[in-house]
Amino acid sequence: MRGTTGRREDEQAIEQLRDFIAKNGEGRFERWVDRKETDIPQSESDAEPPGERFRTQMRAGWKRWEKLDGGGTGWVYYLTAEGMNEALNGLNARDAKHVLVERGFLVRGPDNKLAMVISPPGLKSVRAYRVNPAILGSDAGDAD
Repeated sequence: MRGTTGRREDEQAIEQLRDFIAKNGEGRFERWVDRKETDIPQSESDAEPPGERFRTQMRAGWKRWEKLDGGGTGWVYYLTAEGMNEALNGLNARDAKHVLVERGFLVRGPDNKLAMVISPPGLKSVRAYRVNPAILGSDAGDAD
């Protein structure tokens, strides 16, 4: 009757993470720009990223323009532990993260842990959760 066959908590985890990224995409996710990778456009319009007037406030993570598995490019979001906890507030975070992995929205690191070690510009290494851009699509059940 509620439009899904899964548990309500499972769907709520996906909805909450999707909403968090959609609402905070520009304001709280710092753009991760790799100057070395010239073959990947840094934004949808091939333009330079915004200048200093667009400072990230209360950073929840980073967003990086990357080549995707399907051959296209898109924004991949990396959430800090604090950002992920905020996004999943009110849910059992452990269960919610496992649901996100099962659905293909949260990508495990090379060491098979939920959070992977990344090196964004200006930082040596940070553990972050890699979120597949498919979570922002309209069909939440069909992540690749």
